[in-house]
Amino acid sequence: RGNFQMKIYLVRHGNKDEGKENPPLTKKGTKQAKLLAKKLSKKKFDEFYCSKLRRSVQTAEIVSKKIKISPVQKICLDEFDTEMLRKPKNKWTKKWKMQYKELNEFIRDISKRKDNERNILIIAHGMTNRLIISYLTKINFRKLLPFEHHEAGISKIRWSKRRGNWKVVFINDSSHIPDKLK
Repeated sequence: RGNFQMKIYLVRHGNKDEGKENPPLTKKGTKQAKLLAKKLSKKKFDEFYCSKLRRSVQTAEIVSKKIKISPVQKICLDEFDTEMLRKPKNKWTKKWKMQYKELNEFIRDISKRKDNERNILIIAHGMTNRLIISYLTKINFRKLLPFEHHEAGISKIRWSKRRGNWKVVFINDSSHIPDKLK
């Protein structure tokens, strides 16, 4: 236990209403978020962040009631365009370059305290969560594109003081979501 300090839990929002700009959660997504909240209520979180997009905020609000900590909304945690990420960085739009830079700065800032025993919860988007894993583990993010992150799925990474690197504990745990809600 003493060898592992900071733990970061990366969660994807619940099911969204397709076809709308900045869509809200569906009824299914709300049910997923409630089951997620129940699972996360067993942990004590020191920090809680979410993206500013509606589906992420709604998921975070549901979780917040169970874990008794309010999320801090960060625009850098908003969704990233997978097709844009497939392109070389010099082909990215100015907006995407800026968001990517801000995401890296945010992760660098919170990971400065990696030797402190802290639990951090981030509710964002599948691609955003993969970019965070990429940044911390130094794995090229394009290699993480094939990894799915299901709605209300949880990934966990932790800092190993002994090894001096980040360890992926698990990716996309959705055991708290019954098959009929997947």
